[in-house]
Amino acid sequence: MNIQRLILRDFRNLHACDLELTEGVHILCGENGQGKTNLLESIYILSNLSSFRSAHLKDLILYGATYGRILGRIRSGGVQKELMVFIREGGKIVKVNGHAVGRGVDYFGEFAALLFSPDSLKWVQGGPEFRRRFMDTAISRIDRNYLLQLKEYKRVLYQRNRLLRLIHESKAPRETLKAWNEQLVQTGSRILEKRLDYLRDLAPVLREVFKAFFQKAAEIRIQYHSSWFRIPKLNGAMADLSVWTGRFRQGIEQKEDEEVRQRTGLIGPHLDDLDFLVDGRPLKPGSSRGEMRMFAISLTLSEAKLYRNKKRRFPVLLLDDVTSELDRKRQEILCKQIESLGQVFLTTTDDSFVGKMKSCARIFQVQKGEIILVT
Repeated sequence: MNIQRLILRDFRNLHACDLELTEGVHILCGENGQGKTNLLESIYILSNLSSFRSAHLKDLILYGATYGRILGRIRSGGVQKELMVFIREGGKIVKVNGHAVGRGVDYFGEFAALLFSPDSLKWVQGGPEFRRRFMDTAISRIDRNYLLQLKEYKRVLYQRNRLLRLIHESKAPRETLKAWNEQLVQTGSRILEKRLDYLRDLAPVLREVFKAFFQKAAEIRIQYHSSWFRIPKLNGAMADLSVWTGRFRQGIEQKEDEEVRQRTGLIGPHLDDLDFLVDGRPLKPGSSRGEMRMFAISLTLSEAKLYRNKKRRFPVLLLDDVTSELDRKRQEILCKQIESLGQVFLTTTDDSFVGKMKSCARIFQVQKGEIILVT
């Protein structure tokens, strides 16, 4: 999977950009604030229909312009297609091959772009919601049905929480919970099953990438923490779906009185968490920043490799400020890793790193919103 051509109009500070692109590594160099990350952001939006930097669409439009536009010509599995995101203050219009797409869920998966940015450290040092988002986004890229299951789970959770409040206020009978309990159990158990399957497949890939960066073998484990029962180690055969369903149902029955008192659901995959363990030691905020950064980079590269294993093609990889805080040795390892990962876009202000990559990458200079091919 790769972008063959990217056309931007009035996106951030990129007024008029038209790039012919190839397979391999593309390095965007230049001073901070010139537009390097803006280019990555445009590709990310083309994949995910949301920004990793702003929740407000109007922030994406060049100051003084009335709209912004991102157009990408994509080749995936031998098929070419044209994706377009038209951004205006009141919303966005999304098209595939000229045909409008009504729902984001129908678009997701048309084009996969994975991102590492400084915020990716939150996968390790942030709260549980960041690790859940990492899992759910990664799985949804591979399995669109999982995205539909997430949407259904959130709908059921919302309706059930609303009912819990009504029961607490004596405005609804408790018997009405039964149907919603069962819907939550069924959808939540399927989400848990797919999360565990994905993490079991991710762990050995992560182990190999981690070994390459740290030049040593280490026991890398991912420990899943369920909000309703203990999950065994993620290796070998996992329990049948009926086991998760039964335990979830039992947990809801045990917690029902407390949930009514607190007027909210207290168990379910929306409250679950992960631990990443290296030689039995969890990576937590007490770990060094360098160690956490390398682990977050390793997670991104491992996700890309696992996507390749599942879909038989690489996603596009976006690496924002990835060389920051890496010593020369690890920069060299990073170079070797990304050379074989399909189409990669990388931003940096490090001239020495750019010099090392000249022989195996296309170099673009970014200055005041202008993007110029150097080599």
